Amino acid sequence: MLDAELLTQVGDIMWEAHGLHLQGQPEAAIKRYQDALTLMGDKSKASIDATTIYCNIGEVYWLQKSYDKSLYYLGLAVHNEGGLGISIIHLRIGQIRYEQGELKKAQDELTRAYVGGGYSVFEEEDPKYYALIQPHIERE
Repeated sequence: MLDAELLTQVGDIMWEAHGLHLQGQPEAAIKRYQDALTLMGDKSKASIDATTIYCNIGEVYWLQKSYDKSLYYLGLAVHNEGGLGISIIHLRIGQIRYEQGELKKAQDELTRAYVGGGYSVFEEEDPKYYALIQPHIERE
């Protein structure tokens, strides 16, 4: 757990990184997210805050279609504190696996996303991702 002062500093950096991302500066955003992880030091290995940062970096890379980099950071997120079961993490991992042609792994991750968040997780996504799991969900 992070102390209050460190948590405030990390939060400020995360907001700055998010703003950079929204301004179309993905590399600068990733740099700031990584700065937040560096500031956290060893505490990042067991922190929900680090899980959020890993997820955010993965999201930036996902939007750039840098699937290998995105998968790396989303993998860190899912295996860090509180990451397992977060629907957006499983959704993105499933989408990457789909795009890489790993349909069995994609199906597994997309099903986890569905179980964690229901159909609403898929509402703003390409319908092909939900279509991959739909026949399996309707059987249950």
